[in-house]
Amino acid sequence: LAITGILGATVGVFGSVGDEIQKMSLRTGVSTEALSKMKFVMEQNGAGLQQFEMAMRYMVRTIDEASQGTEMQVDALARLGLSYNQLSAMSPEEQFKTIAFAIGRLSTHTDMAAAAMEVFGARTGTQLLPLIKAGAVSFEELSSRAEELGMVFDQTAANEAAAFTDSMNELKHSFQG
Repeated sequence: LAITGILGATVGVFGSVGDEIQKMSLRTGVSTEALSKMKFVMEQNGAGLQQFEMAMRYMVRTIDEASQGTEMQVDALARLGLSYNQLSAMSPEEQFKTIAFAIGRLSTHTDMAAAAMEVFGARTGTQLLPLIKAGAVSFEELSSRAEELGMVFDQTAANEAAAFTDSMNELKHSFQG
């Protein structure tokens, strides 16, 4: 019973995490592999995937408004040495990293916090500051560590985990019915 319980819990966690990553990938356009790594990176810096998803929503809006010539967003990106044209050629995860690490190169905490809040949202931007301040090297080290620990879901594994979770949800509702 103990072994069955442990295996069941392990499968449940696999399904839950994979399902979360697969569905978030569909919402954000970020690959499941990048989200798997991001989950670990965010957790190691005091945040989580929900904060990352919120940051992505704000970031996409900022980039879109910059594409339309909205002065405030064009100026926000320009202060970071970036433009819509540069960012539009990148994947969503590359956009995030490029902006975050550009913010990290600003000279003061106040400048970093203001830029993070402007691009990633007021609350979410400040939650990202530990990751932003840690920089690109730390980000890459933590991403590699996630791979070493076997935490990275490829698209197939994420799809299978999501299908498993959906089936378990159907089974639960069937029992309730």
